[in-house]
Amino acid sequence: TGLPSLVIGGAGKWSINGKSSVLSELDVELSSDGRKSGLVSASKFGVSPRVGLEYNYSDKIFVRAGVGKFQFLKTEAAEEKRTLDFQPTAGIGVHLGRIRIDYAISDIANASVLDYTHVFSLLLDIYPRSKDPKK
Repeated sequence: TGLPSLVIGGAGKWSINGKSSVLSELDVELSSDGRKSGLVSASKFGVSPRVGLEYNYSDKIFVRAGVGKFQFLKTEAAEEKRTLDFQPTAGIGVHLGRIRIDYAISDIANASVLDYTHVFSLLLDIYPRSKDPKK
């Protein structure tokens, strides 16, 4: 079982024009597993940041990018030397009425030692959204 962790995050949304906006987000995971490869780590805790951006066009098309899983890894040549590793991600989402389709890919440009991961999501809103902003 995993040890407890706490994720603290914040986001801001900026309108570009009547139909477009940009959402930025920063999360920081505080873990108690004592990972020694995290961006900031000690024997009992670790800190791992994640950042992301989302471009929204007319609440129908969403383009996303982010970076996470920052960690220092030992190199094969010299064990005392560590290199910074991270995992970039990107995705796109389409909202068609009550159906949402999302696609994401991680490890773009093979920046990490991990392989590519593709995630597809399909969501169906059972209840239609109200046009009245008060509800």
